[in-house]
Amino acid sequence: MLITLTPSGTGAAAFTLGDDSVRIVPAGQNFSAGAGGGIKDGFLLKQERVVQQNSLVRAAYEALFPRYNLKNSLTFQVKRTFSSWELAVMFIAFHPDSIPPQGELTMTNISATGRISRYLPNAILQAAECVTHTGVTCEHRYTFLAPNPWQNAP
Repeated sequence: MLITLTPSGTGAAAFTLGDDSVRIVPAGQNFSAGAGGGIKDGFLLKQERVVQQNSLVRAAYEALFPRYNLKNSLTFQVKRTFSSWELAVMFIAFHPDSIPPQGELTMTNISATGRISRYLPNAILQAAECVTHTGVTCEHRYTFLAPNPWQNAP
């Protein structure tokens, strides 16, 4: 699976958040465009809706009304292994500042049955945190919020 975030604007380059095809992040890679790493787990999808609560006089229950304002969120974790300890520490220190704050989140999976891509427009990075660091390996957890539904085309 490949997960990228592309900022809005013409000519904007995609920022790589995770790429299962990269086993070890090589030395000399420019981290301003992100880095590959195995998508470990997560993919916790959540959708919230605004609900209006109205108290009614002498009613047994409150009246609830859907207001249809949807908010999607996605949380996932990426495990990266580097060629050296120094490279891992450098990545951990500078990675959160280099992630674009907003853009189109793209998830692409290529398997024997074909290629499937899903897009989340206007995804906003809510949190990027390093959850573990052991030697040359680190894991980052990303949380994105979006006011749009998932799409099959950009």
